Amino acid sequence: MAIEDNRLPKKENESVSVDLDKLLDERERLDELIKKKFTKTITIMFTDMKGSSSIAESEGDVISRSLIKKHNDILLPVIRDNKGVLVKTMGDGTLSYFDQADDAVRAAVRIQSDIEDFNHLHPGKTSILVRIGLNTGTSIVEKDDIFGDVVNVASRFQSIALPGEVYISENTYKSLGDQSFYCKLIQETKLKGMKGIYKVYKVFWDPAEIERDKSRKGLSAEDEEGLDRTIALETFSGADTAVRKETREEEAGTLQKAKDLEKENELLELYLYYHQTKPKVIRDIYRNLESELENAGKIETRFNGEDALWIFKDIITMGRTPEADLPFTNKAISRVPIIIGMKNGEGSLEIKSRGTGEIKPVEIDRSGMKVTMKPDIAYNLGKSGVIIFSVCFPVEYKVYKDRFIVLRILNPEECIKKHFKFQMKDVWKNFEAESGKIVVIGK
Repeated sequence: MAIEDNRLPKKENESVSVDLDKLLDERERLDELIKKKFTKTITIMFTDMKGSSSIAESEGDVISRSLIKKHNDILLPVIRDNKGVLVKTMGDGTLSYFDQADDAVRAAVRIQSDIEDFNHLHPGKTSILVRIGLNTGTSIVEKDDIFGDVVNVASRFQSIALPGEVYISENTYKSLGDQSFYCKLIQETKLKGMKGIYKVYKVFWDPAEIERDKSRKGLSAEDEEGLDRTIALETFSGADTAVRKETREEEAGTLQKAKDLEKENELLELYLYYHQTKPKVIRDIYRNLESELENAGKIETRFNGEDALWIFKDIITMGRTPEADLPFTNKAISRVPIIIGMKNGEGSLEIKSRGTGEIKPVEIDRSGMKVTMKPDIAYNLGKSGVIIFSVCFPVEYKVYKDRFIVLRILNPEECIKKHFKFQMKDVWKNFEAESGKIVVIGK
């Protein structure tokens, strides 16, 4: 009986194994069927219109909806005419795909060209500005939708493009035939939520920008590789007058400078450039810059190529106090608010006493002339100098463009060695972290 009992489970296991084999065979057959019927290599195109939400807030829902309609009137025929399939519109954006990469890039170039023409022919308070991203790969294609990582990557390429730009992946770049596209490798980067490093190619569509790029010297090997891959861009239909051509070239140069500043994260210079520039295209693209800076409050940026922290206020509080805009952990500084910023085109400083009247020594050194500060009195700092806290903690300041005061915390170690027995780490252990960036105050 024991032998027979042991054999029964074995027969059941054999049956289960046979059933599993059949299921695995069936799954393999279904996978192959799905692959043949629904999976294909396509080029995905994502588009997104910049600033539609802020336009709705500032101009109203009717104007915003009107712009989206004009945007769709331009984009949808171009997608259709270049053999594309519109999958969906997403408010102010579109998702579509193309069987051939050439058709997808041609559509993207045409979209930017047609939008440019529309903005010139319909000058107004707001312009239509679109960023476009493309990626080529294998996707599951159903009647009303597409799926796969190829879609996600295309979306990421769109999100890193600037308004008016077309970014394509390396897969799309390598899939192009000998068509008239001027492309260039501009960066290698990580994409949000994606593993690995991606090469980013820019498709140039503006003749003025193409000529300007061709004239640049000292291209890297990667840039030269990108240029070798290209031919001339199709000329736009119709001819500009000499005056309009000159205007377009001037605006293109102005826009390129603004984009370079944005790319380099020189936000202060971009902000000044926005206010000083006349071409409407700059004001349209960066019209929300001021409110974005205002909402951010503190912005990690660059200042003349150096790491900086820009506090978008005319006056701030700094020091060893928790409510400070710029807090210090330096135990040698009084635990009272230090009010610093811009007034009437010059720097201003006031040390609050919190009613005690006692603060640790603070001096202003301007051109070798030192003034000892008293609490609760606003001092005019002039255009440049050094604020010295507690004998050995200097902060250099300079007024920039009559609108900003720029602070640089200087290293106090030599002074400490000369005057005191303690070491800096005893009173300011976070010195490197708190002094590592230039601080810009103003707006």
